Amino acid sequence: MRGFTLLELLVTVVVVAILTTVAVPNFQRTIAVNRIVSDYNEILAGLTLARSEAIKRRTKVTFELAETSPWAYQIKVAGVEEPIRQRSARDGRVSVTTTLSGSSLTFGALGTPANGSSCPSGCRITLTSTYDGIDPRVLEVSSQGRVGRRDGDDS
Repeated sequence: MRGFTLLELLVTVVVVAILTTVAVPNFQRTIAVNRIVSDYNEILAGLTLARSEAIKRRTKVTFELAETSPWAYQIKVAGVEEPIRQRSARDGRVSVTTTLSGSSLTFGALGTPANGSSCPSGCRITLTSTYDGIDPRVLEVSSQGRVGRRDGDDS
């Protein structure tokens, strides 16, 4: 009957330990990147829904950031008490900062920021990870109501 020697077993354990110390930090970074991208896409979808509902219903629809860390938002139609969508982060590892005054944005019937809205000339929502080395993701709503990614890091 043939088995492993103690030396072969120790070499195998050392190799596994070395691979683990190299792989775990990269894996944690990958998870952090995926988390911020997922949250970015969720907020992007919320802004897009608010704009499209305003156009479809021909009335004002408000996207409101209820919390920033952990982030949470809700979408409300003018004259309707119950929100049409509410979403929140899984945890506080991604926080949100915004140029929205009052943390809300109201889209008018044409899909543009409504008169008296908190950002008639465009605004930004920035998502930041608590994990070091992850670039923030920036969403921008233009004065025409277009929602999209902000390229570059010029403020």
